[in-house]
Amino acid sequence: MTAKRKPWQISYYKMMDRCCNPNSHKYPTYGGKGITVCDEWLSFDVFLKDMGVRPEKTSLDRIDGSKGTAKKIADGLHQ
Repeated sequence: MTAKRKPWQISYYKMMDRCCNPNSHKYPTYGGKGITVCDEWLSFDVFLKDMGVRPEKTSLDRIDGSKGTAKKIADGLHQ
């Protein structure tokens, strides 16, 4: 039986998909526009250490939508 993914895992894998996977339907508006994931966050463990556990009904956001995804420019979790 496969365990259900936690909200913070979902955020991470969706971020990776839209920024790093050219086959993702959201890639053209993220990775295709140069939005990247910082090298440190290529590791889920580092991402989780930096951002922490995501509460239900919140999402990951970027402070500046024209820049990549990294702790220094992430708005973190908001409602």
